[in-house]
Amino acid sequence: RFYFARKNYKKAIAQFDKIYESEIQPENVQEYHFKKGYCYFMTEDYDNAKMMFRKAREEEGPYKERSAYFLAYMAYQAEQYDVALEDFLALNKNPEFKDEVPYFLTQIYFKEGQYDKVLEVAPEITTPKDKNQAQVARCLALSYYNQNRYEEAAEQFAKLQNTELVTMNRNDWFAMG
Repeated sequence: RFYFARKNYKKAIAQFDKIYESEIQPENVQEYHFKKGYCYFMTEDYDNAKMMFRKAREEEGPYKERSAYFLAYMAYQAEQYDVALEDFLALNKNPEFKDEVPYFLTQIYFKEGQYDKVLEVAPEITTPKDKNQAQVARCLALSYYNQNRYEEAAEQFAKLQNTELVTMNRNDWFAMG
């Protein structure tokens, strides 16, 4: 816990590796799996991170949903959208993830061409404040465009015109025109 708390993840892994899982108190096993998984994640050892997060997700306790979030995130990064979608949907009602999950759901549905679902899950954004919000506004604009709802698409594109948070491509400019 010392190295983990100080964000020295490589040393934390080395210490975790010295522990026999069978000797850990049952109430601490999930925490062990999660923290070791997080250390692997932070050191970009995603295969081991997945293994540890899966173990933590299977156990009841405070790290179950956090583990599911990291598994969903890694699946999203690997473009395994069906896997990511399952975990993100399960987390959608959790207040701890209320800011992140709609962004990922919007992205997944958009990439899969499910424009109706994009319009259902995308959060309302008045003025994009960060890259995630700008990307959501872009997905909304293009989803409206693909559904021939041009006025609504124009409203979303207008939100993007005065920001440098997202790079518009030729297709964006065409749809906006």
